[in-house]
Amino acid sequence: MNKRLAFGFCVLAWLTTGCSSDAERYCEQRDECNTIPFGQSVDDCVRAMERGFEDYSSSELEDADRVLTDCLKLESCDTFGGCWVAGKKHLPY
Repeated sequence: MNKRLAFGFCVLAWLTTGCSSDAERYCEQRDECNTIPFGQSVDDCVRAMERGFEDYSSSELEDADRVLTDCLKLESCDTFGGCWVAGKKHLPY
């Protein structure tokens, strides 16, 4: 199985599992730091990210995964916000 196909399966599993995904944790952090648009919920954020990831190529998914992983390591809203702003171009929402 080639790497792209294997990565696709991993992302699909990640998007469809019931466990707390990185996207969900990321959206929860965005909510805590007030970076989700007014009137939007964490669930809205997660759904928007999952829909956006469906159209990503394997290299775009790798970039998005790196941004999510890096940003989720940051604890303060200031550092998370900076990471979010810097990584927005790699994320669908």
